[in-house]
Amino acid sequence: MSNNLMKDRKIGIRWNHWRSLFWWEIWSEELEGQVENYDTLKITKSAKGLSSLFCIASSIITLIIVLATNIVNKPSGIVESILFLILGFLIYKGKRWAIIVVMFLWTLEKFIWVYEAIIKSDYGYSLFIHILWWCLYMHVFYIALKVENLRKKRNIDALANTL
Repeated sequence: MSNNLMKDRKIGIRWNHWRSLFWWEIWSEELEGQVENYDTLKITKSAKGLSSLFCIASSIITLIIVLATNIVNKPSGIVESILFLILGFLIYKGKRWAIIVVMFLWTLEKFIWVYEAIIKSDYGYSLFIHILWWCLYMHVFYIALKVENLRKKRNIDALANTL
């Protein structure tokens, strides 16, 4: 196997420990690999790519729920789906502000779902699932934000060194 292919396989976001999901750990070599190979990593191996795919998946799932049921208000569900598609595209383009916005919106949405579950005294499956989904998505968004922050820092440092 070529060195580039081996390197590509080692760089992907690690899911090999349960703490990664709840504490959003990122290993320094993983972060370095994400930054160094920013433009060459496959969409499924890069933090920005996974964040974008998660936004697209959320958008598609929301559209299916909106169109198939009356659980979510149709106009707001469609707007949410479009918004997540746009934010997913902007995240893939490397916009840090889009990652922050999607993290805020994702947290707000899950907070509302959890709040409604508590009001309905549904402390079982529904409450657990929303918290789990929040952790999973935020893990990926957080890593993407760390990658973009490091890239920005390196660009500023490189610019300062040229002056």
